[in-house]
Amino acid sequence: MHGGGYWLTYHEAAIVDHVDRRARLAVEETFGPVIPIIRVRDVDEAIEVANEVRYGLDAAVFGKDIDTLWRVARSIEVGEITINDFPRHGLGLFPFGGVKDSGIGREGVGFSIEDVTELKTIVISSHR
Repeated sequence: MHGGGYWLTYHEAAIVDHVDRRARLAVEETFGPVIPIIRVRDVDEAIEVANEVRYGLDAAVFGKDIDTLWRVARSIEVGEITINDFPRHGLGLFPFGGVKDSGIGREGVGFSIEDVTELKTIVISSHR
């Protein structure tokens, strides 16, 4: 489809199962509606797979055992992780940003104020 000088493309959502953990689909950001499924033996291997990529914007983890979920949430190297729901970044309710090669800091109201403010220290001496 062509609209106003720009080519518009569309790709239906895809789930790809049994993806090798070294495949490009598993280690590069697709910015598309594609979900690679990497089969793992246990929680420790899942954490290992999640952390071996060079990106770390956000993640979601699902389960019933809160102790395991908490361990996974603390272990995965990302800027934000949501437990038992999808990530809700961009709402401005809490800081958002990535680690590793994802992003260059945090965003959100408090961080935005820091970005446009230059800190200056002024010391007044009472000795004269």
